[in-house]
Amino acid sequence: MAEVPLIIRPDRDGEGYTVAVDGWLGEQPRRFLLDTGAAGSAAALDVYTSGFPPAGTRAPGGFFRGAQSVSPRLP
Repeated sequence: MAEVPLIIRPDRDGEGYTVAVDGWLGEQPRRFLLDTGAAGSAAALDVYTSGFPPAGTRAPGGFFRGAQSVSPRLP
């Protein structure tokens, strides 16, 4: 069974903690927020990730209606 070291740090407001894991995005090491209740995950937009081709777009409703998020196709 593979082991995944957890990085546990106090959150910004000091009320709780965040849990992260180290991994890879393509050929670059990245740190990801571990959120077992989330339906997806996100990576910061930077020079490397902005070069990925789009896999699709999503337009949320409610308060964020009108905003659009692009899902990149990851290597």
